[in-house]
Amino acid sequence: MENAFFNPGIQLLICDHTRLDGRWNVGNYAAPYWRLYWNAQAGAHVTLGGMTTALEPNRFVLIPPETPFAGRVTGSPQHVYIHFRAAAPYEAIRPSIHTFPADGWGLRHIHRLAVIQPTSETWRERSLLALALVHAALAQIPDTDLHPSLEDPRILRVVEFLQSRPGRIRSNPELARVAGLSTNAFIRLFRARTGLTPQAFHTRKRIEQACVELHYSRLKIEEIARRAGFHDRYHFTHVFTRLRGLGPAAFRRQADCKTDKN
Repeated sequence: MENAFFNPGIQLLICDHTRLDGRWNVGNYAAPYWRLYWNAQAGAHVTLGGMTTALEPNRFVLIPPETPFAGRVTGSPQHVYIHFRAAAPYEAIRPSIHTFPADGWGLRHIHRLAVIQPTSETWRERSLLALALVHAALAQIPDTDLHPSLEDPRILRVVEFLQSRPGRIRSNPELARVAGLSTNAFIRLFRARTGLTPQAFHTRKRIEQACVELHYSRLKIEEIARRAGFHDRYHFTHVFTRLRGLGPAAFRRQADCKTDKN
């Protein structure tokens, strides 16, 4: 299909710049969205599994969702950060830290982002610059790191259907109709392709959306629970803690403790 084009379904969550300080010294923090980092000066690094990667002016650092990295900083380097979500097959990438050179147009774009103030007058320029950098960053991910099973068109239709209304509870028969399969055949296929039952996958997606709202909104936890399809905060907290290892209030505090809101 030489005229077909691929759309990774980027959702920008935040694009900003700041000066790092001691609040960035946290460890083992994982969240269900991507991070793209660039520092104008040396003095910060990220660590995963004993491997340390410096944040320096000559490189971009790209961190996939659910990567439990540790951040450390000395001094006060200028830090540009973009948080975003991406559609399949970029949803399920193994925890890792990717780097690629900051040069050419990429370096010019990031230098521009480093000086633009986030205002209502600059949102369009910041968004376009960030999207260009994000697309270039994702192009660096090797095919071997992707999750090809999510490219099954039947599974992909269901994933997109679930993401269109993440807080709406969907039954297996309803999802099977979207896939164009019988209910039993759909459940077997979905589990074989993703390693999860459709309902377990759907619950994870609802919790991922709640993580985004806990981080980037000031909505009350009760409202976030309702929007995620839970009847009350107690049930929401129970499921959230089971899947993420800490409760929603603790997740929000941890997200807020770092200057770049990781």
